[in-house]
Amino acid sequence: MLLDIGVCLGIVQLAIAYYDYFLTLEGEIELFWKKSRRSWPFALFVANRYVLVLGRLPTIAALFWKLPESVRGVFMLGKSS
Repeated sequence: MLLDIGVCLGIVQLAIAYYDYFLTLEGEIELFWKKSRRSWPFALFVANRYVLVLGRLPTIAALFWKLPESVRGVFMLGKSS
């Protein structure tokens, strides 16, 4: 089974993004979640961090599930050939 270069690059991109997320998770827990300060900067931090993490789920779906081209174009930038 040959892998498409786009799929390989997508996997690399996801691996780097989630690696970075887990590297900084301990600091996030110490600085933000153990202290009961809730403020606008905290809300912006959480929104920025978790929109990035959750926003990758459609990319994962498009990489690993064989979706029809019409649907795949919605999840990925551009259409694969």
